[in-house]
Amino acid sequence: MNILNIYKYMFFLLFFSVFITIPIYAKSIEYTIKKDFKTKLKVSEKNDNNDIIGGYAKYKITLYIDSQKNIDFLIKKQDEISKIIEKSVGDYNYLQLQSNGDRRILESQITKRLNEEFNKSIIKATFFAKMIIIPDMSYEP
Repeated sequence: MNILNIYKYMFFLLFFSVFITIPIYAKSIEYTIKKDFKTKLKVSEKNDNNDIIGGYAKYKITLYIDSQKNIDFLIKKQDEISKIIEKSVGDYNYLQLQSNGDRRILESQITKRLNEEFNKSIIKATFFAKMIIIPDMSYEP
């Protein structure tokens, strides 16, 4: 593969990745949950060194909503939303959340779970505004 083909391929990926995701956000209203979340993560399996990695995730969540009128609904349901988000994040372990791909999957799962919980498709997308993962390691001989 020559260098020109590589540049064409990179342009193609960039062009379509931007224009495929823009419609979701362009027609949505951004709502950032004011709460700073801190969730205990699922403990990972032992690795070769017999380390067990657990930990915590500290993060903020932004929801993309279909219309302004649904923001009042979400404010009323904020406690339920927080529980669903914390449960979803807590199902992941430290190593999984290191990967951006797994974070994107988690964001999609949160969107799906929230829409199922409220029997409405008002949330178009979920996004981690920031996420810090804090490991908690222990050693078992």
